[in-house]
Amino acid sequence: MCGQIPPETIRPYVRHLTFIGDFASPGDLYALGYWNGQVSYLPGEEPPAFVTAGAIHSDDRPFGSELMIFPSIRSVQFSSWGGVPWYALQKCMECPRIDSIAIVDSPWTCVSPPPASSQVPTASSVSNLSYEVSPWRGVEGTIRRWDMQAAHELESSYLQKLIPGIANRAESLTLPMETAPFALMATFEWPRLRALSLASTQLQPTQLIQLINVIEFDYYKTGLEETGATIYGP
Repeated sequence: MCGQIPPETIRPYVRHLTFIGDFASPGDLYALGYWNGQVSYLPGEEPPAFVTAGAIHSDDRPFGSELMIFPSIRSVQFSSWGGVPWYALQKCMECPRIDSIAIVDSPWTCVSPPPASSQVPTASSVSNLSYEVSPWRGVEGTIRRWDMQAAHELESSYLQKLIPGIANRAESLTLPMETAPFALMATFEWPRLRALSLASTQLQPTQLIQLINVIEFDYYKTGLEETGATIYGP
């Protein structure tokens, strides 16, 4: 869905919403090399006029009304170059009907960090959270000249905000190994978690230790023998 609202006759039957659109401005996306998949001009150079004309910023493209017009919606999937801003995720987390959020090919590279004072309600009904990144994003970042350390820090800030709100109800969790907040995750009991999927192109020893703490905590403290952890690597 991107600016098109289905007719009223089918709205009660919509269960899944796929949002395809960019929250960031065309100029910011162009600067990050999202135009035609490559950096088309050097940092400091002016982008073409068609990029800056009619720039749309995240504050100018509100998200949330889509959740109100579909009374039976259960899951939302985002596909947004530059990432999904915090307010859009918070809208989903606060909607009592939403039990699944998927963020696909939408790394947080062109959005503001989540506000320090903003918190996800612990009573959120979301039980499935999937944040999938490309296994080639290291190469992609090099080609597009991204600051990967800054990108990882921004990504981590979002995941740390989301985790506390879903720990009590989460049944399935898909995260990138590089930025998954294992230390924070180990402080929760995860009473319903059945599947933990992690993808990584590099695994640090400290991350492995933190991951083991999460899995052991889940197995020994909650007795969920069916809990599975899947790690995808090089």
